[in-house]
Amino acid sequence: MEKNAIIYGQEFEYCFIEDKGYLELEVFKGPRLNPLSFDFSSQLYHHQQMNYSKHKEPLAKAMGFAKNPNPHIIDLTLGSAGDALILLSMGARVTGIEMNPVIFRLLENALERAQMSKEQSVKEMSSHLTIVHDHSMDFLEQTDETFDVAYLDPMFELSEKKSLPPKKMQIMRDLISHTPFFDAKIICLAKEHGVRRVVIKRPLKGKELFPGVVGTVKGKTVRYDIY
Repeated sequence: MEKNAIIYGQEFEYCFIEDKGYLELEVFKGPRLNPLSFDFSSQLYHHQQMNYSKHKEPLAKAMGFAKNPNPHIIDLTLGSAGDALILLSMGARVTGIEMNPVIFRLLENALERAQMSKEQSVKEMSSHLTIVHDHSMDFLEQTDETFDVAYLDPMFELSEKKSLPPKKMQIMRDLISHTPFFDAKIICLAKEHGVRRVVIKRPLKGKELFPGVVGTVKGKTVRYDIY
């Protein structure tokens, strides 16, 4: 992807801007929105200070941290890597798959900056994150790696009763196709690689994405369905 090329979303147009190694995606044609970028360093530092409980935090409970405190998790829908960073701060090793080339480039830049952080703990946590530009189902079909947990956080459906999503999510939604890029086969593919637990994040009152849920962990606004 050329540095100064115009990037076309579903409705908006964008271009990359870079300043002292910090990469952002600017809305070139569309609504007045702040540039999109990711800052792993500050997020990892914040999560470390939060000192999440592996026994009480809903995400940790869904991932099974109580039985395996240092799992290798494959995040099949990496997106902005928000949950992946929380998992890193709790001691997990994460392999994240992102198929959108624009989002991947921003993630790659954020990871490079985190790995050069002056905070040793941030450098250490970021060293446990691997990001891959690929289709999640293609990756599972080709990889020889094994994983303890597979995680999916598909973009939630917009409710007609709600206003526009947060500004960052407006850009993410415009860049990422709304067409589902995986089906129930992904659970079988994951389990062929040693995965004993597949976790899918859903709205608290949303419908199950696939049949076969064997357990659910509920948070305040979301739940985690376990397969």
